[in-house]
This record gives sequence, C-alpha cells and structure tokens, in this order.
Amino acid sequence: MKRNLLNLLLSALLATVFFSCTKPIEESILGRYHFKMSGNLTFLNIQTCLDDDNAQPDTIGYVGYLLVSQSGQMKILGNGDRYIVNMSVMLGGNAFSFDATLHGDTLKLNPDEAVIGIVPEGSSTTLLSIGTPVLLTMDGNGVMHDQTIMFDINLSGGFSTLNQINGKNYINEYTVVGNNVICIADKED
Repeated sequence: MKRNLLNLLLSALLATVFFSCTKPIEESILGRYHFKMSGNLTFLNIQTCLDDDNAQPDTIGYVGYLLVSQSGQMKILGNGDRYIVNMSVMLGGNAFSFDATLHGDTLKLNPDEAVIGIVPEGSSTTLLSIGTPVLLTMDGNGVMHDQTIMFDINLSGGFSTLNQINGKNYINEYTVVGNNVICIADKED
C-alpha cells in the first residue's frame, strides 16, 4: 500500500515538473529560424493571338515549373493574438512578411503577394539561379514538431508573357492549377 502511494506521489511530482517546464506553443513558436523552401508548380497555359481581330483563346495545355529553392532567415513575432512571420531570402534578396494566426498547433499564414523565381521543369539551376521572377499570392499552414516548423505552402495566381510566333504577336497567360511547395524552418538556439 505504501509502495503504491509512493509511486503515485512520484508520478505526480514528475508530471508537475515536466508540464511546468514545457512552454505553451504560443510562446515556443516565437523566435528566429533558418528556412529552406522548394517545390514545383503546374500552370494552365492559354495563348491568344493579338494580331487577329476575332482571335479566340487557345488552351495550350499544362506546363510545369520548378520553384527556385530559397533559403534564409525567418523571424516569428507575437502581436497580441496574431503573429508576424518575416522571411528574408539570403541570395535573392527578397523579403516576405505575413500576418499569421495560431489554430491549435497550426500556424496559418494569411494570403499575401510574394515575388518568387521559377524555371521550366527540366532546366538546370545553380546556387545563384534566380529564375524568372513572378508575382503570386502565397499562403500556407505550418505545424511545429519539436524545434522545426513544417509549412505546406500554397501559391496561386498567375502571370503572362508576350511572344512573337511566325510574325504574329501572342499573349500567353499562365494560371497556377497545382503546386507542391514545402518550407522547413528550424529554430535557432
């Protein structure tokens, strides 16, 4: 009987010590991180001839692009019940800032515009590649695992290009229809 009571008291003491040393996620998510973001995007390409008065858009098909890998520093700041996530890319010089909210253990990035670099699938890139810069809308959800936040990033929107084919001017409109982009942020000690 004494042994059971002693085990029960010891378990309660260990639980108290463990839970008193654990920070709530609202506090532990704050701080500095280094991050890496990469992935691929699928665009629907629609082409229209600008030189024909009655030109109808022609669906060319789906084209794949790679997101030029980005890495840099991330800082998560608290702002009342909201958060600010600042991302600074080391080589490209881009900086992104997102408003965010915490839902349980998920940090939700609110949609905002971001300039990212893309290259056609099959292209080779180097450490200094910046690709073609395009303005897209970015949002996402991040879940903290120990000292790492795994973000599932969603990019939407599109861009257009002007091309000349056989002496005629065409506009090519690209719209994101699928993406597979992740961002991994490791907390700095």
